[in-house]
Parts: sequence; structure tokens; C-alpha cells
Amino acid sequence: MDWGVPSNVASVPFNFKGFASFVGEKGADGKGIETKAEILMRTYLMADIGAVMGKAKLAYLGVRLEYWNNKFGNPNAHNTNEPTISPMVAFELHPF
Repeated sequence: MDWGVPSNVASVPFNFKGFASFVGEKGADGKGIETKAEILMRTYLMADIGAVMGKAKLAYLGVRLEYWNNKFGNPNAHNTNEPTISPMVAFELHPF
């Protein structure tokens, strides 16, 4: 499932977008350990800072939240449940 929701706050265009993925159990791994269902979700809240400079849809600044539960179906390994928040900068390039 993915989404994109545009919005405006104080005349600055924002976009909330992302995706979520669910993968069921896959059976035993290479060591014979049963895997578990995994969930991966990435969301982005991005401000169109280019619009403030008169160049809409050129540059974005925001934050990304990623949550991964039972990474690769492995419930017992270190770092298989990862909530991560990251700053984001993005540019759209239009060659012509």
C-alpha cells in the first residue's frame, strides 16, 4: 500500500507520502529457524521549499520515519525491529 497526501501550512506546500508492506511467514530459514511475518513502513513528510523561492517542485526538505518489524522475517537476530527517523533533502531534476 502506498499513499501521497498534499497539504499547505502557512503558504508552504507539504506532501505526506510513503508505503507499507506486509510479508507473511516464509518457513524455515537456512539454519532451520522458523521465520515470522515482517512489516516495513516508510513515511516522508516533505516541505516544498522551492515554492517559497518561486521554483515549485524543485527542492524539498523534511523528515523520514521508517519502521521495520522482524526484518527479513527473522525475529531473533539483533536489529530486526528498527524504528528510524532521518532528515531528508530531495531535488527534482527536469532535464528539458
